[in-house]
Amino acid sequence: MVRWLARVDLPGCVEGEFLALRLVRALDARRDASDCVLDGVWRIDKSGTRERQVRLLRGRASIDELLDKYTLLDGDECSFNASPDEYLRRNAEYNARQTGEALGGEIDVAPHRMRRAGGPAFVYSEAALPLGALPCERALDDVGIPQRTIDSGICWWGSLWFAVMYPPPVRAVFLAGCAADPTLRALCERVLRAPDSSEPLRRHVYDTYAIGDDPAQAPHLDGQNGFGQFSLLCSALQIPLVTLMAPWMEAVRMALPNARKEQVPPPPRADPTRPALLGVRTYRSHWRPPHALEHGGRRWLLQSAWVGSEYCGHQCALARVDACEPGVEQWALYDSDGVRLGIGPITWHTTAAEWWDELPRVMPFTNKSASSKFCDMCPHNRHPMELVQRLLKVPAMERAAERMRSDAFRQVNVDWLYTSDPASSP
Repeated sequence: MVRWLARVDLPGCVEGEFLALRLVRALDARRDASDCVLDGVWRIDKSGTRERQVRLLRGRASIDELLDKYTLLDGDECSFNASPDEYLRRNAEYNARQTGEALGGEIDVAPHRMRRAGGPAFVYSEAALPLGALPCERALDDVGIPQRTIDSGICWWGSLWFAVMYPPPVRAVFLAGCAADPTLRALCERVLRAPDSSEPLRRHVYDTYAIGDDPAQAPHLDGQNGFGQFSLLCSALQIPLVTLMAPWMEAVRMALPNARKEQVPPPPRADPTRPALLGVRTYRSHWRPPHALEHGGRRWLLQSAWVGSEYCGHQCALARVDACEPGVEQWALYDSDGVRLGIGPITWHTTAAEWWDELPRVMPFTNKSASSKFCDMCPHNRHPMELVQRLLKVPAMERAAERMRSDAFRQVNVDWLYTSDPASSP
């Protein structure tokens, strides 16, 4: 009889409620010492919140890393991790120090929330192991590039390729531009699912186009802006890319320096007869991206985004694909730090009407821990203490409400990527 870890129950904020992490597919029959499958697809279930899925590639170790590094939220703003009370306090104290906000007394769990002294409950099964693949789940295969080391600044690199190669329309436009460089094309085609192709790709892009970080330098010296480097690559490959600055939606065309400190002209202008890309850059903005926008006589469709936080010095990526059901789309959140720990992108199904309002509930945030900083990457661009105020009862926080409306610590910058709508081209 095979025994395997089937579910992890995390106690909720109301007695009797749980968030469940359920194994829905074992992609490998092998199990670790904890009887957890080494590679599997897990569903994150919580009533009142959109169902999410994540691929965990290192068995029980990945589950432990997921619940230590991240805090999952539900629709009632209840938080779930390995030790909610401990992490709530730790995150609150860290953010108070960083922003200069006084907590104003002892931090207490909000009165309407149950104190959760108990940790996760691990539930086992002896039924047949659910082996097989899941249809229509790209992010379960395209897990993306792992962070190189714990102190590496290469998060921008993995985010760049997830935003470009995950959504089929962006992928098609970019690969068409690689026609003159078959080596580049071949490496790009497999980079999201073959981590061993990342370093050859990085070396090729650096040596051929002087783009990115020097692969020979120490990992902690790495660090670039994903959109800026992508713009340089579009210039080199002559891929049409329009850049707008939100919220004014004014076109920006300027030369950028490459790794050799040469000024590279901007990418070619969009030709109405060719598929093209459009980026909308936001700097600490609260701009809400429409699913479709009009510019230059063409219609443009939202596909992905690079999300960067100055507050924690990190970049990740959001990207969408059409799901199997009509009118439903799948979004995926990629984090190179998570992939390094065996945690694939978190995915969820939503609709064009609901996706934006759901982001604060479906996107986890990173905990302040021994190995990570607090990091809220939600494009809603919240003040760090706003999240603390929502999750905890903190004396004196009401008096800080006005300061939290300022942009001083709202430091999330998002670059949204669109493709031209074929139906709007001549």
